[in-house]
Amino acid sequence: MISELVLNAAKHSGGDLIRVSIDTLPTETVLLVQDNGKGIDKMKNNGDSIGLKNIESRVEYLKGRLEIQSNPGEGTSVKVLIPYSKPIQATI
Repeated sequence: MISELVLNAAKHSGGDLIRVSIDTLPTETVLLVQDNGKGIDKMKNNGDSIGLKNIESRVEYLKGRLEIQSNPGEGTSVKVLIPYSKPIQATI
């Protein structure tokens, strides 16, 4: 997911800065990818981005959340929040 988000930002944002951070919180891991590019024009994009659809399906599989904040000319921020799962206990 990290490489896909960074490659998308590098390829499509038109910006010159991409910031990546990963935080481990008590209940989840938070991945944040931000750029200072042109932002996503929701009218042009219509949610048809294959890359973002791929990320959405992976996040859904991991029972996480995906938050995207973007305005034309202001860059984009993509936050992925993945909860920790409980360990599986087995009797051997």
